[in-house]
Amino acid sequence: MLSVMGTSIITIPLVTTLEIVSVGKAFSKGKIIDATQEMLALGISNLFVSFCSPLPVAGSFTRSALNNSSGVRTTMSCAVTAVMLMLSLALLTNALYYIPKATLASVVISAMLFMVDYEEIGNIWRTKKLDLIPFLATALACLFYELDYGILVGIAINCCILLYLISSPGLSAEEIELSELRILLVNINQSLVFSSAEHLRDWILKQLDQRENVELVVIDGHNIHFADTTVAKNFISIEEDLRTRQIRLLLWRFESNVAFTLLRIRKQLFINSELLAGCAACSIVQGCAGFTISLTLTNLQPLAEG
Repeated sequence: MLSVMGTSIITIPLVTTLEIVSVGKAFSKGKIIDATQEMLALGISNLFVSFCSPLPVAGSFTRSALNNSSGVRTTMSCAVTAVMLMLSLALLTNALYYIPKATLASVVISAMLFMVDYEEIGNIWRTKKLDLIPFLATALACLFYELDYGILVGIAINCCILLYLISSPGLSAEEIELSELRILLVNINQSLVFSSAEHLRDWILKQLDQRENVELVVIDGHNIHFADTTVAKNFISIEEDLRTRQIRLLLWRFESNVAFTLLRIRKQLFINSELLAGCAACSIVQGCAGFTISLTLTNLQPLAEG
């Protein structure tokens, strides 16, 4: 089947699903549309009709647009449309045969014209120009090649953009000095996955190369809501790289699920936030009687100097 249908075996179900969901949202008129229910109805319909070898069931943009333009308000239009279609096929087939395809196409174009939202291109340009790349690529591929390949091109470009954004999390660093102890505070603004793990390690090492005499690296993880095994192993690599430079690593304010992931990899890597001040005072800061670390980690204030 794959050799006969080619990529159509993937794109046809995809286009059908997109079409039925788009039809529902386009004509919902403010009502909430559950895409899951739409896809479930589509699947059940095709399951039942498969026993009698008809054409596959799909949402019809053209018929829905014509009904909307005609002022239809209820689902009874489906029954009326079905009756009219059967009568036309039974009684007017010979007459309809001579209607030019251009005439039928003009009816469809006239009904669908109002659904083309030209202003959306301007909105995309003003809000985020990056979104124009998959939009234009999909439009050009559909226009000059085939619909199924155009959709696959758009999906592929969107996946590449998402992978790039996930692989490059927002990172910021702040250097703090406390009782002659130079601390590099690293903030991460999103969750980490395998594709962003190496980026974090390289970024921290580059920050250390640009600074001198850093003795402690503190990673604030309160924005990290998920981390996989690769990320956990990468934290071990960071700790080992810092150890070769004689720099301590401190992980702070990590959520419980992320903390458990790190604990399972290496228990000594993670320091509980409640024990932060004590651990730092006992084993990290030499010659300092005690200090406090603000909850926001924006500054470090010494209480006394030894």
